[in-house]
Amino acid sequence: MKGLNKFLLLATMSLILGACSKVDFGSKPVSKLSERPNYDEDTPNQPEPPGPTPTAQSEQFNQTAQNNKLDILVVADTSLSMNSQLLEIGTEFRKFVPSLQGVDWTLGITTTNMDYAYDLNGNLTNLTDYNDLKILNPLQSGAVDILDWAMSFYDCFDSDSDGWLWAPCTIGDEEPLKASVMAIKSGSNSPLYRSDSNLSILYVQDEDEFDTDGDTYTPQHVIDAFDTQFGKTKKLTAYGIIIEPGDAACLEEETGYFEDPGASYAYTIAELAKRTGGATHSICDRNLKPIFDQIANDAKDNRFTEVTLQHQPIAGSVKVTMVPAQNITFSVKGKVVTLSSAPAPFTQVTVDYTHF
Repeated sequence: MKGLNKFLLLATMSLILGACSKVDFGSKPVSKLSERPNYDEDTPNQPEPPGPTPTAQSEQFNQTAQNNKLDILVVADTSLSMNSQLLEIGTEFRKFVPSLQGVDWTLGITTTNMDYAYDLNGNLTNLTDYNDLKILNPLQSGAVDILDWAMSFYDCFDSDSDGWLWAPCTIGDEEPLKASVMAIKSGSNSPLYRSDSNLSILYVQDEDEFDTDGDTYTPQHVIDAFDTQFGKTKKLTAYGIIIEPGDAACLEEETGYFEDPGASYAYTIAELAKRTGGATHSICDRNLKPIFDQIANDAKDNRFTEVTLQHQPIAGSVKVTMVPAQNITFSVKGKVVTLSSAPAPFTQVTVDYTHF
């Protein structure tokens, strides 16, 4: 028994000592901190790139005297696609003279014929086929008949091909805005522009500004040309007898059988009319009296109540100053500053603002 007990004692002690000894289960590699993926660390804040610097701008506008004097420049599209319409339009223009009753007006006509040997390049066309009359006024005998004949452009659609060599006939791209810029700059047209009269441009078109040479003109070109020529002493208002943007039925009617398609929405003319406080009328509505009446009514009170800035102002930066001072408030939408009422004649309106 003693031997057995001794054996059991030794076996028990061996188990206890074995349990206390170091056991190596094999080492498991642990990644260093620098080698761990950076899931938890915040990305350092990078400095914001500097934004555009605001630019200060000051623009001046002079209120004209309230009078009824108006010079009218008509820019007519005489291309082949207008063939079926100009005779009707000429007849409708007979209504223009009666609508202008009470207005001291002059009128001249140019066309979209540009950049060819027999072109107008913005110069006024003859209003009759028997003399060199280029400017019409209320005192002219037979003014209604003269305007009818002039706006019908019979020779442009004569079966004789020589008719297309007549200066008013358009044989290239329609460029109404370019034609009006050239007309404003033309020294030979200066008798049309009286020093104390405002200017209205009336576009008669079935297409928009189009030029394949890459020098397409914009409404800003017309405004800049007017400001350069006349400063702020006159008011420019544009009107259009056009295919109004979005009038799909009129566009389809005007396209007709041409593959060009020969007609288009007049986006640029509509924009110019809007920017200058004018209006447009559908060329598909052959009753033109409403647009004639509007031109006349606008001429009878030609003081401005809104101005269009050259740049988009930063919100809240616009300041309007009037000399002499007047109790007139204003609002701003886009580039247009609208006054709550028309400033008195000869008021100098200064608009200060910042823009990017």
